[in-house]
Amino acid sequence: MDGNASAVLTGMARARSSLIVGDLAYADTSGIESQYCAWVKARVAGGAQIMPGNHEAQNGDGAFAAYASCLPDLWSVSGSYAQGHWYADRGNMRIIAVSPQIALPSGTRTYAAGTPELAQVAAWIDAAKAAGKWVVVAMHMPCLTVGVHGCASSSALTDLLIQRRVDLILSGHDHNYSRSHQISGTAAAPVVVDRDGTFAAGAGSVLVTVGAGGHNARTVASPLPAWAATASGTNSPGGIAFGHLEITATPTALTARYVADAGNTAYSDSFVVAR
Repeated sequence: MDGNASAVLTGMARARSSLIVGDLAYADTSGIESQYCAWVKARVAGGAQIMPGNHEAQNGDGAFAAYASCLPDLWSVSGSYAQGHWYADRGNMRIIAVSPQIALPSGTRTYAAGTPELAQVAAWIDAAKAAGKWVVVAMHMPCLTVGVHGCASSSALTDLLIQRRVDLILSGHDHNYSRSHQISGTAAAPVVVDRDGTFAAGAGSVLVTVGAGGHNARTVASPLPAWAATASGTNSPGGIAFGHLEITATPTALTARYVADAGNTAYSDSFVVAR
């Protein structure tokens, strides 16, 4: 809840709707949830859709149930908004929210091989693809990253998403911005399908970490072979670009554009998946 984060939320308010992929207020003070909700609504008038991160679960910086009460479901999701396990159809796009390894009071979903939650995600993906929708899956903790955390979520889940050719896989957790090329294969052995930023639908998946929302910005490592050389961290030329990702879905194209709202505002990144 600082100046950089305020600039990011103000930038997000220009979009038709907004999603925050976990780790909200970073404070364990009494009443932090209502303070944060009021702070968000002062910048994003309609409020925002939220997901739980580890700081609203095992790290104890407010209870996610309280955050979800004052920033309630705006999209009439199928599944459980309060547990971060749901999907919502938004025009030409299905957004699927998952919460691997987030220790909520209701339990911790692992999304390991053979679990009901992994099977449900597969069914949600298949139904969306059968309906001709773009598929975007969001989680707080990634498995492929050039940040400090490594695979903090579920390799089985990430493997499923890549094998199902999910168009876009979003995460936060690492406090930077980075994205992959379009890849196939597995989390342990990703294979670059295309690297030019204009990707063919159904050929692979693009993974994006959108974690430069303001708090405790961090470095990025040297790009992995599957990673585009466009990451932004505190050790990047010009410093980190605090910002948000804007996604536009038409019947023929899924376009993503990273918008720098504070810090290194000269930074940009974009890509398109086209049919």
